[in-house]
Amino acid sequence: RRWRPGTLFLAVLAVGAITLLIHFNLKAPPPRRERALTRLTFDSGLQIGATWSPDGRLIAYSSNRGGKFDIWVQQVAGGDPVQITRGLGHKWQPDWSPDGKYIAYRSEEGEGGLFIVPALGGTARKITSFGYYPRWSPDSNWLTWARDLKSHLNAVFLYSLESGKTTQVTDGLSNAKYPAFDRDGKHLYFVASTNTGWAASYLDISSMN
Repeated sequence: RRWRPGTLFLAVLAVGAITLLIHFNLKAPPPRRERALTRLTFDSGLQIGATWSPDGRLIAYSSNRGGKFDIWVQQVAGGDPVQITRGLGHKWQPDWSPDGKYIAYRSEEGEGGLFIVPALGGTARKITSFGYYPRWSPDSNWLTWARDLKSHLNAVFLYSLESGKTTQVTDGLSNAKYPAFDRDGKHLYFVASTNTGWAASYLDISSMN
């Protein structure tokens, strides 16, 4: 019998589909890329909140190896870690400044607050008696933080290392939190509540002193 055009088309389509199916089934899967993990710390207890030095040769982190959390600095290439903070109360949430000079952190000693300490150890400077998760600007001239991430009347703050002045940049009614600088350091982004829910907002700080 003669092939009808429609039947011939379906037959060709079926042969093509079978050919493609055989081709893809027989094709060897691409080799899996193995990702090597390197252990950096060997402290007893818990290590949290790691932050890299700008040159990538060191990390700072919080460890409770001494019975409470303190900030330690460890070479990525190996060696013994160096304890950067001491005293009473936990010290954690470290953030290494982009110029490599300081490490900012949260302390629970006394009334608590935010501090900065020379990256390789030295006398800590108290910035404020409140705040959590300090973050540096790209030029290392500013610190930002939120008052309390659990509060319903949260606010975002800025600290100028040049003037030593702390400024509240959002009102507590907006419940702003999670502040972070953009890459050029001219804008400060944060999450704030609105009438319709949560939204990302930003503030131009390029003209602030």
